[in-house]
Amino acid sequence: MKKETYSLYSLIEIRFADPISALGLSSQNVVIGTMMGRICSFSIKNKKSTLINELSQENISGISFDEKNNVFYASVGDDEILKFNIDSLNSNIIPRIKNYKSEYAHSKKCENMFSLISKNSLLLIELAPQEEGNITINKYDAFAQITYFENEEKDNFILPITNYSIPLDYYDGFFVWVEFLSDKKRRLCVKNVNNNNDKVYKLSLDEKFGHISHCKIIPGFKLFLVRDLNKCEIREIDDKFTLVNSFTSIGDEVIAIDFYDKNNVNNEYNHYNVDEKNKNNINKKESILKVNNEKNLPITLSINDNRRESNNIMNENTSFKLQLVLCILDIDGNVSFFENNKITKKFNLYDIKEINKEQKQKQFFSMGYAYYIKFNKYFICITTDHGCYVIKINYK
Repeated sequence: MKKETYSLYSLIEIRFADPISALGLSSQNVVIGTMMGRICSFSIKNKKSTLINELSQENISGISFDEKNNVFYASVGDDEILKFNIDSLNSNIIPRIKNYKSEYAHSKKCENMFSLISKNSLLLIELAPQEEGNITINKYDAFAQITYFENEEKDNFILPITNYSIPLDYYDGFFVWVEFLSDKKRRLCVKNVNNNNDKVYKLSLDEKFGHISHCKIIPGFKLFLVRDLNKCEIREIDDKFTLVNSFTSIGDEVIAIDFYDKNNVNNEYNHYNVDEKNKNNINKKESILKVNNEKNLPITLSINDNRRESNNIMNENTSFKLQLVLCILDIDGNVSFFENNKITKKFNLYDIKEINKEQKQKQFFSMGYAYYIKFNKYFICITTDHGCYVIKINYK
């Protein structure tokens, strides 16, 4: 059995009062985006950092890699999506996908628009403005838009939600959010936004459930969520949100989560092991995933995809195996993996000997920013008050 050790590979530093607001990791690069709109790419091979965008009109709200085409996308608030070629990061020409037809249209919606990036598209949803002193909860039709990176097409639609709703995640066409029905009643909701005729899965939450601080849609038609600070759950996306597994994180408060498929070498861009010819045609899809939940066995999925272009058809009974690892970062600096129904602490950031003692004394998460973690087979990237630590996984 291989034993792992962990060491500091590099620190991608940030400027004071300009925290990291987006993080992306591929097999070759780490990319960070900041609240002031800076974008920096770090080459894993030669440890070289390249500042490729000094300032943007809005914060960098998401990073998405397309390794097959050797590019990555950065969403600038709700305004636009920037496209960068990894081999020519210093190019003066940056392709841009605008989310609005004009700056006037942007300015009208910008204040209440929330953006979420996925592998090959960006979801915008217009949240209701909050009136000071008015806590009346009503249902309303929210404007939403999906922008597809491959062909720059846009789909506009209406999503019925309440005026007190919190977006949580957008992944592979599925959107998850929490909506308040009263001061005590809430619902966890999931919908395939690529198909308006699809039902909305809803789970009523009582007060004892606690606040949902983190939630990710994970392969196998499931949710991985954190509630009540450090209580972690894996739930099916079905009518009852069936609880598959639950465990308590090692630290007091979970501040970031991520997942990785060990069987997928190029996890960032080829999550479902679809060949490139078919991958480019999966822009709008309705996935029916059947899961084998036998304890301690890899999850086996079957996919049936409906796609916009029918001239390239993937076999309807494509089967493959997933070996998911869930990663949890807590406020005490612990990094833990949940794998094979067991949570294991891998290391504590304060115990990494190569990290500067002064940075440890100032603490990593004292500023109260949003923090992020990304990982693959060889590296773990953790954003902190000092920048992004790139931690190397050493196998013995």
